[in-house]
Amino acid sequence: MMKTPWRYSDLIDLEYFFHEDETADETTRRANALRDREIYVRHILPRTAPGKPVSRRWLLRQWLDRRRASLREGTVDAFLPGDAFGEMYRLLVLAAAVFGVVSGGGLAFSLLRYAGTSPVNVSVYLSLLVGTQLFIIALLLAGALIRLAWRRKAPSSAMASLLSAILVSLTLRLRREAAGRMSGRSRMSLEAITGLIRGRRRIYGSLFYWPFFILTQAMGISFNAGVLGATLLRVLGTDVAFGWQSSVLFSADMVHRAVEAVALPWSWFLPPHISHPTLTQIEGSHMVLKDGIYHLATQDLVSWWPFLCLAVLFYGLIPRLIFLAMGILFKSSALAGLDFSHSLPDQLIQRMETPLLDTGGGPQPERPEASETAPAPPAGAPEPPDGAMPQRRLVALIPEDLFDDCGPDELEALISRVFGSRIRETLKVDAEETGDLTLLAHLAEAARKNGRVDVFLLREAWQPPILEDLAFIRSLRQAVGERARIQLGLIGRPTPDTIFTRVMETDWNIWHQKIASLGDPFLRIERLVRHEA
Repeated sequence: MMKTPWRYSDLIDLEYFFHEDETADETTRRANALRDREIYVRHILPRTAPGKPVSRRWLLRQWLDRRRASLREGTVDAFLPGDAFGEMYRLLVLAAAVFGVVSGGGLAFSLLRYAGTSPVNVSVYLSLLVGTQLFIIALLLAGALIRLAWRRKAPSSAMASLLSAILVSLTLRLRREAAGRMSGRSRMSLEAITGLIRGRRRIYGSLFYWPFFILTQAMGISFNAGVLGATLLRVLGTDVAFGWQSSVLFSADMVHRAVEAVALPWSWFLPPHISHPTLTQIEGSHMVLKDGIYHLATQDLVSWWPFLCLAVLFYGLIPRLIFLAMGILFKSSALAGLDFSHSLPDQLIQRMETPLLDTGGGPQPERPEASETAPAPPAGAPEPPDGAMPQRRLVALIPEDLFDDCGPDELEALISRVFGSRIRETLKVDAEETGDLTLLAHLAEAARKNGRVDVFLLREAWQPPILEDLAFIRSLRQAVGERARIQLGLIGRPTPDTIFTRVMETDWNIWHQKIASLGDPFLRIERLVRHEA
């Protein structure tokens, strides 16, 4: 199967549709499950080859394309968040390019102002237009080396880290101030949104750093282009004299050696008189304030401009072009490395691949019409073996007060139906803190041996989540591994006949928002007993 390219607009639209489905009520979720199964059977399954594995990236992209097409068929002027991002980013690139050219050209013009009495000081020109850029490039390289030394996924920069820290600090402060003026429900919604952002950062890492990086390089390229253009216009259109001066008693020989060192990147293929001023020209362009400039020769005063232009080209423009190419390469690599292994794709793929028996409990999607490009599969057609959705075996964690009433066969059937997994081991969650510590130590040891441990956690939804519940889930995450699945199954208030009862919608909303506030993309919460059961 061909590789499936993903773009930033695709990821934004995917998250938009995920969020839409995730915040739906139970009846709408049932309709969404029928819709996703319909998309799979009608539009995806006929395009797969029997017996060949289907990648998760391809499945999700086909589903996303179909959701987009359905939305645009229903609404002619539909404008998705991905479209908005693409349009906004193009405008930002254009604005960065214009700003770079104007700022670079304006700064160069101001430095090259020459009234015939005092030559342009090449030291100031090089310091502002070349030295500052070299300092920024050094920061970028230092940040990249630090990140690589820490073995993180992608290099970032010290500037990005500083901006990130400032934004996080401001966000937390605004959240604390806003929380004091909000109702309890609004505070829960704010916590859920904060958790959602934190969770997406864990999924995508520094992926969304690269558009910012590319944008800054585009601005840097246009800035240097503006500097070069302004310098050439000044030199070719007016009479500009260049010289050097310093309060420190540098000799002309020292300046010549420094100029030779700066010119190393281009002096090997350009003639010496073009690549940099000669020693004689440097001596002839030395400005002494009390002597004035009338004794200086014109050929010495104009010998600097090729060197200045080449310095901007090799130390400003070319490094920015290299960084731009690296940014595009890293961006493409990061997009290609997405595995979509978190819980929301798990839920979607399970909805698509699981046959549903409709009980008339919710709205029905339109029946597929005959189509030449996507014919309905024949009866009994085998499902494609999707290696991206294996059936996992979970360690089931059952609270002590529910353990005796939790029938293993019934629990196994519900977990298999809701999460598509089987039970490997059932453990009792002790109400005492020492019991929790023993359990967590057992799971941490199993994760150390096996790489990770996927777990199922049973909770009663009618009892609102308290801080101890959230703290236990955080401790559980530390024990089983960062990318291990934690499947949280909710049941309603027990009856004399069974503990597996339906969850009230209000209880579900409270639990869902609290779990979302944790920002854990590999934590999945579901009702064990569905509406149609």
